[in-house]
Amino acid sequence: MDQPVTESSLLTVRDLDVRFDTPAGPLHAVRGVSFHLGRGETLGIVGESGSGKSVTALAILGLIPRPSGTISGGGIFFEGEDLGALSPEQMRKIRGNKIAMIFQEPMTCLNPVFTIGFQIAEALKLHRRMRQREALDHAIGMLDKVGIPLPARRINEYPHQLSGGTRQRVMIAMALACNPQVLLADEPTTALDVTIQAQIIDLMLALQHEYGTAIVLISHDMGLIAETSERVAVMYAGRIVEESTVERVFTNPLHPYTVGLLASIPRLRTTRGVPRKKKLPAIAGIVPNPVDLPQGCAFQPRCPRALAVCAVREPPVQQTAPGHCVRCWLYDPSANRSF
Repeated sequence: MDQPVTESSLLTVRDLDVRFDTPAGPLHAVRGVSFHLGRGETLGIVGESGSGKSVTALAILGLIPRPSGTISGGGIFFEGEDLGALSPEQMRKIRGNKIAMIFQEPMTCLNPVFTIGFQIAEALKLHRRMRQREALDHAIGMLDKVGIPLPARRINEYPHQLSGGTRQRVMIAMALACNPQVLLADEPTTALDVTIQAQIIDLMLALQHEYGTAIVLISHDMGLIAETSERVAVMYAGRIVEESTVERVFTNPLHPYTVGLLASIPRLRTTRGVPRKKKLPAIAGIVPNPVDLPQGCAFQPRCPRALAVCAVREPPVQQTAPGHCVRCWLYDPSANRSF
């Protein structure tokens, strides 16, 4: 959103648009997304599946599949440098080195025909110019840091020989091997049991504290975002609809979509110490088809507080307090006059 960018901003995304050409027509996956990330900061990006979170991360790394996908507008700046202006060779020097990513499903990202030691060492040889033995020794050290037992033996194992939690730890070791300044973590705990999820998040935060890495944590889990992030951006249908500090968003959510997300968090209720069941409130309707978005506000068909103008015009960004922005007509004094 239109937040102030300071000199401490490490990563800045401005008015990013990503479009995919499909047989049904152009699919607008990301629409006018803006945010910044400070050094050592954790920014949470939350939203339902299909809201554009993962596509935003792929755009930052220059991994939008071509020719069907294109960055059709806006810019991405790392340490003030426009990443969109870099050649593929220049981008390869940044990807995995200064900006790294933990993908959702490690089994699809790790190469099944190479050992995990070889795969970690390759990044070190490419970006740090290490020799094979030095790179393998560093890989062993990284596996030890992420809590994998007997790392000197495990570097010779293949991805299929590892459990889901261990594969995710390998992905973290690989992402942090070159000590990146920015880590994009896309649903890093998906498909893991609760105990392993907690271990993975604790590990990421401990390594962040050690290396000073800035993290963009992508998730649909509001509880996880509250626990780990300083700021949060809520995405819906390719747009950021609300952004502020975690404390402000969780104590005073403004956008009706954010209110609905927070209301859907399971809470344990008891009567005289006995847990009682209560149906979770749900947001009515479904996420709109990005190929055929509704006119006006994309959330309007599902919104319990929609105004007449919401079905006609897309809302502008409103700053309701310092550092708290929302894209909603409810907070625009001219809303009733503008229709």
